[in-house]
Formats: sequence, C-alpha cells, structure tokens
Amino acid sequence: MARRRWNPTLHPRDRKGRFTRSATKIMDAAAKARAQQIADGFKPRRGVAGPRAGDYLNSISTRRGGRGSDAVGRFFTDRDTFQQVQQALRAGRDDDPLVRELDAAEVELPDDLVVSRRVPAAMFGDVPVEDLAGMQVRDAAYSPVSLATVRGNATDVRMRIAVPAGTRALVSPDTGELALDRDLDMAVTSVERNPAGGWDMYLVVLPRENTGIPGRRSSGGGRGAAAEPQAADDADGFRAQLMRMRVPELRQQARDRGLRPGRARKSQLVDMIVADEFGNAGSDRGGEGQDGRSGTVPQAGPGVGVPAGGSDAAGADQRGGGEGRDLGAAAAAGTPGGGGAGAAADQPGPAGPAQSHQQRVDAAAADIRAAVADLAPPGDYIMLSRVRKRLGDRYTRDEVDDALRMLAGEPDFVLVPESNQKALSDEERAGAIVYGAQTRHLIANIAPQQTPIRQLTTAELTRELEGSDPLRVTQARAELQRRQRQRELEQELSTAGIRRTEEIRAELRRLANEPLPTSPDPDLVASSEPDTPEPAAAADPDATPASPDTTGASAAPEGAQPEPAAPDTSPYRPGRDVTGDADLLERALDATGRHRGSADPLMGGLSEQLGFDGLPEHGDPARLDQEIDAGGIELWRGVQPHTTGSGQTKSAQSMVDDYRNGPVFYGFGTVGNGVYTSNRRETAEQYGGGPDGAVQRIVLRADARTIDSQQLAELHERWQAENPDGPLVLADPGRFAMALGYDAIIRDLSAEGFGSDERYVVVLNRTATLVEADSPRAPLAERVRGGVVRRETLSGGQNARTELVTFADGSRGVFKAAKTIEGTSARDQQDAEELAAKVMQAVGLKAPEVYRPSARRVYMDYVEGRVAATLPREGFRVVPGSYNEDQYLLMGLADTIIENYDRNIGNWIVGDNGDIYPIDHGFAFHSFGQRYSRPEEAPRHVDKPSGVFSKPWPNLGEWADNDMAPEDIAVIRRRLENLRPEFERLGHPDWFEAMMTRLNHVAEHATGTRRRVI
Repeated sequence: MARRRWNPTLHPRDRKGRFTRSATKIMDAAAKARAQQIADGFKPRRGVAGPRAGDYLNSISTRRGGRGSDAVGRFFTDRDTFQQVQQALRAGRDDDPLVRELDAAEVELPDDLVVSRRVPAAMFGDVPVEDLAGMQVRDAAYSPVSLATVRGNATDVRMRIAVPAGTRALVSPDTGELALDRDLDMAVTSVERNPAGGWDMYLVVLPRENTGIPGRRSSGGGRGAAAEPQAADDADGFRAQLMRMRVPELRQQARDRGLRPGRARKSQLVDMIVADEFGNAGSDRGGEGQDGRSGTVPQAGPGVGVPAGGSDAAGADQRGGGEGRDLGAAAAAGTPGGGGAGAAADQPGPAGPAQSHQQRVDAAAADIRAAVADLAPPGDYIMLSRVRKRLGDRYTRDEVDDALRMLAGEPDFVLVPESNQKALSDEERAGAIVYGAQTRHLIANIAPQQTPIRQLTTAELTRELEGSDPLRVTQARAELQRRQRQRELEQELSTAGIRRTEEIRAELRRLANEPLPTSPDPDLVASSEPDTPEPAAAADPDATPASPDTTGASAAPEGAQPEPAAPDTSPYRPGRDVTGDADLLERALDATGRHRGSADPLMGGLSEQLGFDGLPEHGDPARLDQEIDAGGIELWRGVQPHTTGSGQTKSAQSMVDDYRNGPVFYGFGTVGNGVYTSNRRETAEQYGGGPDGAVQRIVLRADARTIDSQQLAELHERWQAENPDGPLVLADPGRFAMALGYDAIIRDLSAEGFGSDERYVVVLNRTATLVEADSPRAPLAERVRGGVVRRETLSGGQNARTELVTFADGSRGVFKAAKTIEGTSARDQQDAEELAAKVMQAVGLKAPEVYRPSARRVYMDYVEGRVAATLPREGFRVVPGSYNEDQYLLMGLADTIIENYDRNIGNWIVGDNGDIYPIDHGFAFHSFGQRYSRPEEAPRHVDKPSGVFSKPWPNLGEWADNDMAPEDIAVIRRRLENLRPEFERLGHPDWFEAMMTRLNHVAEHATGTRRRVI
C-alpha cells in the first residue's frame, strides 16, 4: 500500500510549533455545495462600515440583548484578557468562566455581512498560503474582524469573509468591532496575490451541521443556541428547551422556519414552533389532535394525511398553502373546523383536527376580515361588538382579541376609540378591546391609497400608462413629459451662455411648480367607455336595438359625460397604531442612522416607517386660507441656525427650505419631541427673530388627528407603568403619540388656566400640513444687482478676499475678490473660476452658479453641506461611503482635464444626499504660473481625485486605464466643444486646446462599462 504523503495544512500549529485545537481539512463535496449555496443567496448589508459601524453594532446589541457584559468590553480593549481567552480556547479549555460569560453575551447577526481580517502570513508556518484554497478551516478561538476593508501589505494575509445572517458574534459598539463565534467552519474559496505583494484570502462561513442555520450550536450546546429538531417522541423535551429561551430568540426561530410570529406570547410561540417541528403530534401538550391512524396527522381537509413532521416540499403538511405558511389559510377558505366564510355566520363548523392557539387566531383574523368587508365599505368604521356578534361562538374571547391585535398591526386595518363614549351601549362597551394603552371600540379596513403621481418613479409612471383610470393615465403622461423636458433643459444648461442659462433656470422653476391635469383626456374617456354591443348579423339593420335594462336608474342625457371626481393629489399619510408592532419599532431603531440631522434621530426613524417624513402639501396663500376656512389651524414656526448631529451647521432659511422640500427636523420639547409651532405669529417671531432667524407659515389639515398634551401625558404614564421594559423608541411622549397614529400634539394654554388663547402645536406628521410653495429664486445675477444686505468674512483668504453675503431676498452667496499670487494674475484666476464651473457642469457635476460683475470679482451661489475636510477620512483621503462615488470619479476627470492641482479636502462640499459640489477653481488651467506646458502628461498627484487617471510611482505622469465608459467620454466631448466660444471670449483658446488634448488621453484609456453621465 502506498504511503500517504504528509500534508501540513491538515495539522495546524501555533507560532511556537505546537498543535492546536483548530482544524483544517480538504473540503468535501457537501461542504463545497453548502458554500456555493450560501454564496448564491448572499446579499450583504451595505453602508455599515466606517463611522456607521458603531451605530449598526449598537442597533444589533440593543435589539438582541447583547449589551452590558463587562467581559465583552475587556475582550476588545484589554490585550491580556484577549490573549487569555484565545489561548485557553485553542488549548481546549472552554470551561473558563470568562469564556462562558462571553458565550452568553453573543448575539446573532441579522444581516449578511462581508467582514475583513488581517493576519501575518507567518501564522501559517511553512504552509504556502495558496495551498489553503479549497480547504475547510476552523479556529477554536474567536475571530476578531472589521466591518471596514483593511489595507493589504506585503507580509500579511488579508481575509475577506462572507458571513451569513444568523451567525453568532461578539459585538462592541464602543470600538466598532466584532468577533465571530468560536469553532466556526469556514470554506476558503480562493487565494490571490494583492497589489501590495501580500495575499487576499476569500472565505465563506458555513452553517452548523444538523441545524441549517448559520452560527447555531448543535443540540445541547446551550449558550442561547437555537433549539434543535428532536425525535418525534421527544416533543416534551423540545418544548422544555424552547421554554428556556427568551421571547426574542423564539421570534427569530419562528421567522427562520418561515412562520409569522406577529405579537404572539411566549406560550403561543412555543406552540407554533413545536407544531411546525412535529405537526399536531407535538402541539397542545400531550399530542392532542393526533389521528392515530398509521402515524399520520390529519390535514385541514378531510381524509388527507402525511407522516408526522412531513416534508414541506410535498406541500402536504397541515400548515395550508397560504403565502408565508399562513396557519389559518384553510380556515379562511371555509374548510371544516375553520368556520370561515364558507360556514354559516351563526353555526360553528363541524369538528376538525385540533389546532394550536396561533392557528385559531389566524383563522379568527381571516373571519374578521370577511366580516368587516361584509358589514361596512372600505374606510368606514364599524363597532367591534357587531364583528364579535357576526363571529358567534366559533372562537374564544382571547382568540378574537389576539386576532384583532394582529390585524391592528397590518397597514390596512386600524382600531380606534369612540370619541363620544357616553353614547356607547353596554354591548358596545363589552365588545371593545384594550390595545396600545387605549380602549378601542371601532375597526376599519382602510382601502389602499394610490401613491401620488409626483412620488412615482419613471418606471412606475410608465406602468401607470397601462392602467384603467383615465385621469390617472392622463396625469402619468403629463408627468413623464414634464420630467423629459426637465432633463432636456438640464442637459442644455451645461452648455448654455449666460442669457440662455437664466431663461433655462426660469423654465425649470416653472416646470417644478406646474400642476397636474385635473380632468382626463377626452380620447381616454371615450376609449374607456364600454363598447355598445353590435346587433347580431341576422338582425334587421334598420331595427332599433333593444334598450338595456335601466330599472331603478334614470337615463343620462344623450352625449352627457359624468363629471370627473376631483383627484386627490394630497400627500397626506394617515397614521395608525403601531405601539404593539415590535418588528416596525425595530426597523425604526435601525433607521436612526439616516436621521442624524435631526435632534431626535429615533423620531426620524419612526417617522420614516410610518411615512410621516413625507413632504407637506405645497400651495399658494389662497390654498392655505381655504384649508383654514375648512377647519385647519394656522401655525407659525420660528427657527435659528442649528448644528446637526452630523456636524453640519444649517442656516434658518435652510431649515425652512428643508421643512418644505428636504429632511424633516424633529426637535426636543416639554410635551414631547417634534416640530414646535404656535398659533400666534408673535411667539414664532420671538424664536425666529433677528438677522439670522426665519419664520415659516404652516397650516395643519382640518382632518388631522390630534391629541391634547395632558391626555397624552396620562396615556404615556399609564403605558410606561404597564410596560416598564418597553422599547426605547416609545420612551418619549412625542414618539409615543406618533406611534399611536396622531399627526400633532396640542397644548392649549387657556385650558391650563393661563388666560391666553395661545396653543402650542407639536407637528408629528409633516404630510398632515400645508406650506406655501417655494417661490422661484431669481438668477444669481439678478440677486446681486438687487443688493447685498450683509457680509461676513470667511476663513482662509490667503489667495483672495472671501465673504459670505446675504442678498435682499434672503438667499446667500459667496463673494471672492482675487489678487495676483505666484505669478498668476487676479484676472486669470477669475477666468479659471468662471470657465471651470462650466466645465464641471458639462461633466455632470453640480458646481455652483458663477456671476462675474467685473474682471477680478465673482459671486457664487452658496451651497449647504459639509466640507469634505469634516468627513471621516484616512489621512487626506475621505472614507468612501459618505459621498457619491460616481460624482467623485467625475470630479477627478474634470480636475484632470483642466489641470486643477488645488483639489484639497477643503475645496469640495458634500450635501445631505451625498451629492458633491466642487468649489475653488482659481488655480485651474495653470499651476502657479505654469500654463499647460505638457498637456500630454497624466496628473502627478495620486492622492487627489484625479490620481486614478495616472499610474503610481515610479511611473507618475503616465496615463493609466480608468473606469470611465467611452460613451460617457463622447457625451462630455460634445458638451465641451460647445464651450469653445466661452474660452475664446475670455482670451484662452490655448486652455481649451490643452483641455481637449488631455481628454483625448483619458479617452484612450477609458475601459469602463457603466454609464455615469446623464
């Protein structure tokens, strides 16, 4: 027999040559298949690296209960503790108390993640790193990793690890780090050399054996592991194991199984999972409902059975065929034992197989849906007592109550209290339910509302053209034409002269406020009418066709058309009670990172989930007065400049503009967080007075849902007493009122004995308000001629006198007066400023508008945003993810062709949505007096945006292949050719020729395929 060759990769050693408990083996076919399956379905979560890492990990630890362990903090911050744990585990000592504490603090990762790790190549001993490809490795210790991509070097191995959702890990929000669970199997899919001379190793975390769930320990592993499938005769042991788990863990396991946990209690969750694992043989404590014939479990339909714990693939288990494995699908269809729509309203169905509580709740919910639809039209409220009467005695009171709470968490149903409770009968009071700290008497099925035309994407508008509503089709057609015209004008803007630019901007402002049609096109109305049936071929052509049956209806005059209903173009999004919707509140917590500009990011996240952060209705003063006459409340808001949580300082006017068209700002307040306003303008002027302040007029809709501040305080206090460990999102009264579905909080000072008719109104739902439409801003030249009312000197100014100016209309700009420096005249600098702005716009960037009243003075539009120098960065390079990376490449292209070597991190601004605004181009087209002496050379500053177009040292000055698409280069070339007259007008045809020469070199090396220029 041939002797097997020694393979050192199968016997890993530590740095001192000792064998470790870690294992390495060649992947078998099953492991390869598992790795491929994970890779095929892998959808990594984006945007969690860099400055967002701490927020993301904090949301995980908050949601999964992984906070508060001192051991975790010491593991990540104390080197001695780290080495003690890792060495103990690799030596096989997992009974260390510190290890047990860390095991208990692990959390499950809710998302697929790509993480990085860097280890010395020496850790692999004499084993060539490339030989590890195709191996299955396991580290007995924890694996510290980073959410950010680590840099490679010549001596280390950089690992890129695909981690599926469900993998257990230690997380440290304070340091932004995490460590993957110990004893994890990973598949090494490939090993490659990286540009730094080291190695890049790509790995996939493999799920635990037997569970099919990543990161779960096998049965009996403890440490909060998921309960494992048991033998059919061990249902009681399986149930006992589940009962030792916490409710969040049970909910997650139910979701992993494809079940819908909703707001089920712990015992209900256990019933669901046991029933899913064993069928009815393991549910209801003791196997009630087991048929006993040949070991089968009856289905919802008579005479159908499958083996206990039957296969989902066969579709034959008792869960029914409803989407999401709806346990009540069969009952909803009126099958025996379900008492659904097919059964008489006052007669229970025949006895069927025993069902778990959750199955009964799902069946009751289906019957409630049918009853509400039968008793009232969509949108109308109906007493719960009538619904209970319709259900009869088919369900217990608890089953109906749980079904109602489940429906209240769905977007189409709402439970509300009766406002006039003195008029309630005893039966109506008895039919009520306590939900979200309130007694609710009424239920309504809110008919789905169509999304306003202006909020649809272009693809959605195109689909609307195939709809059956003539008015909707007409409006979609008009909106598509409006957007097409806007795109044409924006493209023309990049190449237009000064006079044409002003005309285009005026046309764009008109298009922005152009109303939608209020009546359908006549041809659409005609085509939507039903065709008159043609007489049979054998009929007498002169005979009068029989009139249709019009019993009970009056005939309309010939040729008359029904008056079209006025379209509902309001953006109003009514609220609903979500205080019991744990999933939505979790999503609100996850969304806080997108609302750092608000004083209360938690409220921003909740408003996003409810749609309350949508835009208000825009109207002229007459429209606002009309709403006030209908019962709306006129409000006034005063604001001062504010520095956001992200470090950006916003002017008062910018905050007013944001409420109208941008992100909503929720502030702190005594009766609850929100947008504070008053019904008295004088109060708003006290807050928004002075040269830096601003006052805004707002109208709260007449049909807005409001709550008195004192009533809210009592409700919130009672809720907190009943829910001492309630979610953080509901800790503030304002967020609590928002979660109850209210649009605003009203504090009436007269009711509090202050002798004043003033009311403070805290707006929660911006879509429930109206504001005056944004008045078109005059072109920059016109605003400059209108006069400057205020000037502030800006920092810097080594090369020019720079001021922040405020114009007579309240808008702001930047004034710059250049001076000769390093041989470059003031006139040339301002020529460069003016021409570079046009080049930036031609490339596709949002460079501020420039107006030049004299040779050495220019005015530019002021841009709200953060200077790049204030963003997270590594050295002088801003960390990707905090700006639009496509625009960053375009800025590098523009800087390359105009030879702008002054693009430092103080010379570009990033807006709230990541858009880049390039500024300061006085030294473009020349470098300290040196004109384009060698336009054939590539840029030599590799640390700037333009550096990607040049090869690295020692080949600086040579052109490198770039990611620009040749089609984009062709578009840019046509736009730049249109700028030739501008260069000649200012006496710089040489600048233009050198610019086009450099563009030619870029085009020769353009190898990209993705388009970036619109």
